[in-house]
Amino acid sequence: MGAIINGSCRGKDILFARGRGLCALAACGATPASTTTELTSSANPSSVGQTVTFTATLTSSAGVNPFGTVTFTAGDTTLGTVALSSGAASISTASLPGGSTLITATYNGADSFTGSSASLTQVVQ
Repeated sequence: MGAIINGSCRGKDILFARGRGLCALAACGATPASTTTELTSSANPSSVGQTVTFTATLTSSAGVNPFGTVTFTAGDTTLGTVALSSGAASISTASLPGGSTLITATYNGADSFTGSSASLTQVVQ
């Protein structure tokens, strides 16, 4: 378990564990850290029926990994919502149609982090 840190918020003493300090600060009314989402494809272009893995990597202005979930969409179709692990989330699909499809990864934000998104065009031949 992380170190316990003493602090104060609006004149009240608070304790929080290392690594969750942003949560305590957000609850105290601090401004959430901004995030940036980067989206990559394991194969672009790909072939019809080929499994493609999309990975969203998040960074924050606070210098720590954001937590929460990322929702992946292909056009108007939701591929799924995945929990972040060490600042990244991935999803795989083999059901993309031929042609070009806009893939979007949307970080849904959390108490101490703002949401963000990124998109790419997946070409399926």
